[in-house]
Amino acid sequence: MAEYSLKMTSTQFTEKVVELYNQARYSSYYHPKIRRGRSHTISAQVEDLLAAFLGFNLLKDFDIYVDQPITVEGINKQLYPDIILSEQGILKSFLDVKMDLGWNRDGFVKFCQDKDQEIQKVLSKNYNLKDGLTKTISSGHISNNLKYHVVIISDKNISETKFKRNIEETIDLNNVKVYCLTSNQHPNTYDDIKTVLDLIEINNKQFETLLVNL
Repeated sequence: MAEYSLKMTSTQFTEKVVELYNQARYSSYYHPKIRRGRSHTISAQVEDLLAAFLGFNLLKDFDIYVDQPITVEGINKQLYPDIILSEQGILKSFLDVKMDLGWNRDGFVKFCQDKDQEIQKVLSKNYNLKDGLTKTISSGHISNNLKYHVVIISDKNISETKFKRNIEETIDLNNVKVYCLTSNQHPNTYDDIKTVLDLIEINNKQFETLLVNL
């Protein structure tokens, strides 16, 4: 990553994802008799984590909104990107965080195609959003060059062939870009944290490409 002097590295990001998965297996409130069956979902925490990674490492002075609904002029439904990058009131990028493709292994290409069409309809339009903390309304417009960036944390929980096909079939979309940050070992594996981190492959080039594209 020669163009960046990272303040949060790809390794630190990945280590934190593995830790979040590990912590999600335990009850939020300790008692020796408590055993959780299903883990807590960590998707919202990883959204925050990726937002922090971008905040530390992007060279531009973006405002970063997480899980922020947007009302767009002439569009009947609100948009809900996981992360929004805004520069002086101009929305420059939307990001969507997916832990893996197991949730939609047969529908991911259509998901991206639908997002591609959705983004095409909102380019250069005016928007309103309500700040989640202050509740103040902000207005501005959406950049004509805005892209929808789908960030996949792991390429596991799906066959290698199907994952590759899903990615290949999204390459030519105009408004959607797809990234996969780790390979070889899913961060949600019931091994100790050190074992998972030894096996996981961090796709540093994908981290770099994401930062460059934003």
